[in-house]
Amino acid sequence: MDAADRLLEAHVAYQLERLRGAQFGTLVGAEVDHALDHAARLTLDDVVHRDQVKAVAAKYVSTFELPGAIPEIVGEITAALSEHPAQDVELGAVIDRRHVRAAATKIAELRSLRQAVAERIADNPAVQAWLAQYLLSMATTAVNTNRSLLQRMPGMTAALAAGERVAGRALREVDQRSRELAERTAVIILARWRDSAADAIDDDQLAEALLGVWDQVADRRMRDVLVGTDQDDLVDLVVIGYELWLDLRGTDYLRSLVDTGIDYFFDTYGEFALDALLREFGIDRDDLVEEALRFAPGVIARLDEAGVLADLVRRQLVGFYASPAARAILDDHRP
Repeated sequence: MDAADRLLEAHVAYQLERLRGAQFGTLVGAEVDHALDHAARLTLDDVVHRDQVKAVAAKYVSTFELPGAIPEIVGEITAALSEHPAQDVELGAVIDRRHVRAAATKIAELRSLRQAVAERIADNPAVQAWLAQYLLSMATTAVNTNRSLLQRMPGMTAALAAGERVAGRALREVDQRSRELAERTAVIILARWRDSAADAIDDDQLAEALLGVWDQVADRRMRDVLVGTDQDDLVDLVVIGYELWLDLRGTDYLRSLVDTGIDYFFDTYGEFALDALLREFGIDRDDLVEEALRFAPGVIARLDEAGVLADLVRRQLVGFYASPAARAILDDHRP
């Protein structure tokens, strides 16, 4: 074994010693300190350009091919979560009432939104037709109920049949007028509701009403709240949402929103030093060291036990010790 090979093996042994046991914690702390020292001299704009981030976002948001198994996997996970013992907890124990009150208060304050929604509902032909049919069905149900009662009287069935034959045309005309009346009534009801949607209900009253609904369900178990949806329905909902996302992710609309968000982030934080940016988001030196020591020691130990760690370190170093530059230095110092 020549000098280069001996140096290589000595270097490998030195690196392995630093990666094992307590020395690794010291190494991580020192490296984090060095990184933060340099981070104080560099800004976000110095190390990455917003166009690079936009390119990555465009790849994973718009063009990255998602595996076809995702809907099934997500559906199965959703089903497993719905059956988990944790679902026995009460809804009120999961969501604090103060958050519900804050949301209810804000919803009650959105008068313009309530008015806009009411206008679109009231002016929608499908909603008008549905309400008209409902009003007509109420009248029809009453008539059919009375007819059913009359038919129970002896001899009344034949009399009703005869009467309907005689008054057939008149009844059809009455039915048509009833439909027209129901349609006009539906339009009037929706119009009045639309015009009073924003002002008819006091904001405080609406907020208290919403909070009252919450109080009625807050003591119910999460399992009871979620009951009624079987696994197939859950999978179907996931698939529908997934397909909607596939269509949405390719639109210029979503891309423009992502680009705008990235531009805002860089406009706001581009000139921040990297260490200050970390602190801005609540990450300090202790957090970096803690997370490095949370995962790395276990991974390194497994690699070492399998005999992989030494080979990994050696592959990183062998190229240098075999290089002409290293060989030339060793030849210059050869006795």
